[in-house]
Amino acid sequence: MGLAAGDTAGGASDKGYSSSTQQAVVVAYHLFRHGYLDRDALTVELAELDGDERDPSVYRALSPDMRRWLDSVRAGEADYGSEPSLDPAVRAVPLGMWFRRRPEDLVTSTLDCARVTHLDAPSAVLTTAVAAAVAGGCFAQNGRDLVMAVVEVARQAVTVIQSDDLRYAHSDQVDEVISRLRRSADLIGTPGPELTGALGDDPAGMVAAALSLTAPVTSRPHRPIEEAVEIGGSPLGAIVGAVLGARVGVRVWPWDFPNDTWFVAMGERLVAGKSDLAELPVPYAVEQRITYASPDPQL
Repeated sequence: MGLAAGDTAGGASDKGYSSSTQQAVVVAYHLFRHGYLDRDALTVELAELDGDERDPSVYRALSPDMRRWLDSVRAGEADYGSEPSLDPAVRAVPLGMWFRRRPEDLVTSTLDCARVTHLDAPSAVLTTAVAAAVAGGCFAQNGRDLVMAVVEVARQAVTVIQSDDLRYAHSDQVDEVISRLRRSADLIGTPGPELTGALGDDPAGMVAAALSLTAPVTSRPHRPIEEAVEIGGSPLGAIVGAVLGARVGVRVWPWDFPNDTWFVAMGERLVAGKSDLAELPVPYAVEQRITYASPDPQL
């Protein structure tokens, strides 16, 4: 729910949440179906929401990176992104909940999740960092403890990347990514606009800013989301909302988005580690109704 709320707050889609949340839903269902992450299967499942010759795409507010990747998959050969992106990081949120008690599996699964669409090292490390922050939120971690735990898991991801035979783009940038994640601990409590000045406005700076915004304990968790969307739009709002949502649990958020009970059901299954699709609706059907619903209540 926090993910969908933060995404909605960013305003990328006038239907509520956008493709950021939709991709995370696909990953959640993937876990319910398989119990682990299978890159080939996830590729097919992400492409399913883009429709086919008969059915239209139900994705809303796709990033240019994801639009290009989906087009390439439809053409028969995936065109993997080689520049840092927040897309893999946002969709990895369910992995942080599912593998919160299994840090090694969290690292390997988030790296695999990033590699579905991107083959650059910064995106892979940031994906692991976001999932680790969500896992920390599940255990009510906050303050410097949260940031340092995330940095430690991100370092483990760097070790795996450096030992992998796969050639990641921009591998020389991972130390700088870790440095900015660590620097976010010194900026806890800093207003959003100042965070981008200190950490940068690229994906690494955005994830580092998310850590600074989510680290403090607050009785008004919607405020960090508002700061996040001010500097990073829907993707950053979704990340911050996911971390805070993992910490505070089910609550009423100040932004309206459809199917909130659906997100509660998915969250409960993720926390329970329940490989079960019983009584859950088909994501394509849900999103088709939202995407193409008539604005006229009489139709």
